[in-house]
Amino acid sequence: MINSSENLNNAPELNKLTIGEFESNICEFSFFEFWVENINNDYIIQTDNPSSIKCFSKVNGASIINDKKIVYIGSNLNIDLLIQSMFWLVLLSFIPKDKNIKSSPFKYKKYINIYNYFFIIYSLYF
Repeated sequence: MINSSENLNNAPELNKLTIGEFESNICEFSFFEFWVENINNDYIIQTDNPSSIKCFSKVNGASIINDKKIVYIGSNLNIDLLIQSMFWLVLLSFIPKDKNIKSSPFKYKKYINIYNYFFIIYSLYF
């Protein structure tokens, strides 16, 4: 296959000479491969949200604008939603379930009623 990741060694170091390799080999280098080779370099990471699922967390391209190196990492809304949902479900599962729930009356109920009363009067006259 042409441009498959088996034919490529590692992601090259990002500089002006190798920027074309990132543009011609879209979705061939993982973000981790890129990060290992460019750990001490100065670059800006931007997500490419409308990319396909195949390109999730892979380098979608790179460019140099005003002497700033910008790397575009593939992201997908569906996968992002799944990952975030799993994260919140795991986080919420750590909340202990208290079997002895005490029903306590709301202390400030009369203050909220007074506030609502004044709010209604204010909204009617002003």
